[in-house]
Amino acid sequence: MNGEISGRVVDASGTPVSGATVVVSKSNEPVSDIAALTDAGGSFRRGGLAPGSYTLEVRKTGQPAQEVPVEVADGQQVNLEVKLGG
Repeated sequence: MNGEISGRVVDASGTPVSGATVVVSKSNEPVSDIAALTDAGGSFRRGGLAPGSYTLEVRKTGQPAQEVPVEVADGQQVNLEVKLGG
């Protein structure tokens, strides 16, 4: 079984951020060639992840990028809220 990272990106006031780029990396190498974009509600999802330590990098033009370390266990769904600009 593989794990999954999902969640929501918000700004400093808690408003969802749509169109933010979300890249999941393991050992500083992208897990996939395609970065996910958040939807209108700021949500994202990246499944099919082998157990291990990952870095979630979230960026949006005009906002400082945010990096979040994430540990994924076998079959685990990790749900996060990432705040940009705060």
